[in-house]
Parts: sequence; C-alpha cells; structure tokens
Amino acid sequence: MPGRNILMCALALLYSAVSLAQAGPKDYLSLTVSTAPNFALNTASLLENAQTISNAFKLSIKTNRNGCHIYAAITAGITTTSVTPMATSNLLMQFNSTTCLSLLVGSYATSQIPMATSNSLLFYALKDYGIGSDWYYDVDIPAIGYNYDPGTYNYIISFTMTQP
Repeated sequence: MPGRNILMCALALLYSAVSLAQAGPKDYLSLTVSTAPNFALNTASLLENAQTISNAFKLSIKTNRNGCHIYAAITAGITTTSVTPMATSNLLMQFNSTTCLSLLVGSYATSQIPMATSNSLLFYALKDYGIGSDWYYDVDIPAIGYNYDPGTYNYIISFTMTQP
C-alpha cells in the first residue's frame, strides 16, 4: 500500500448501509458513499493545496414525526501508523445540495464544518410528510503542509439522526 511513504488520510465509515433511527420503521437515515473519501498526499502540490471530494456522501432521510436533526462526528478518534496524530478538525464537511423542499428545511450549515469527536450539526429538517429527501455533502481537507509524518490516518465518521 502506498501509505508507507506518503501522508494519506483514509476515511473509514461506521455506517455504510441503512441505519434505522429510534423513532420507528417509518423514519430512517441512510448513508450512501458515492466516491471513496480518501486523500492521497504524496506530492508537494497535494500537501500545499486543499482538496475536495464532491458529493462524497449522500444522506437520505425520512421523518414522519416532528422533524429530525442530523449530526456527524469522528466518534472513535483517529488511528495512525505515524508518530504524529492529525487533528480531527483537518477533515471538513461541506453542504453541497439537497432534494428537500425548501419549506421543509429547518436549517443547515452553509459553511465548512470541521469534524470533531463530538456531534456537529449538519442540518435540521422539518416533518417531510412521508416524502423523504437526500442531502449531499463534500469532504474537504485543507492544505496540510509539512506538519505531519508520513503514514496512514484513519477516521471513523458516525452519522446520527435524532428527533425532538
């Protein structure tokens, strides 16, 4: 694997199939990974420039109750083959688009969201009357520079749906 001599950030996903929320069988959160969210940082140019994976995640939701909050967190921390751990905030999620009707959108973060080990709110959707909606997110990594040792850095991202 080329991770031995380069700096690579690999995102491992905790949920890659349908995850049922606590509310019941008519409410759900589903995660689809369209492009493997891996960043290879093996040249000076890649270390010195930000990188983006567009539409890396598609979150599909359906809520028949009073809406839902969707969160993301790096719950298991970061594992690495390097001596120098990387800060979780180096991984950023960015809202791209949604199929949710505008009148059903409670709120969503429009700026980049630095990941953390605690939940970061991605969006709040109102009751969707059984329609369901898709939310697309980019994954970004800023210019890392030369602050980290070569190695493989793994993140586990957990997506959570809560309902009021």
